[in-house]
Amino acid sequence: MPESKTRKVAEEKKKLKRAQNLVEDRQVKQRRTIMPGQRAWVPPLFITVGLLGVAWLVVYYVAGSKVPVMKTGATTTSSSLWS
Repeated sequence: MPESKTRKVAEEKKKLKRAQNLVEDRQVKQRRTIMPGQRAWVPPLFITVGLLGVAWLVVYYVAGSKVPVMKTGATTTSSSLWS
């Protein structure tokens, strides 16, 4: 029995559609990986700021009155700094 031409055409269309979908999927994945809104910088920054805060507390409790910036009896009050 001879093969139908429409079956061959349908198979070719199906292959083309699969190839196009594959290309589109790859492009979408590349866009996701290249997006400028990635948050890879957040954990290192979070850890750095946390460690700076811990260092500040240690210095404050160990030598707080000897460090000029950390003196509690400073001449400027906190309300004058923000107004």
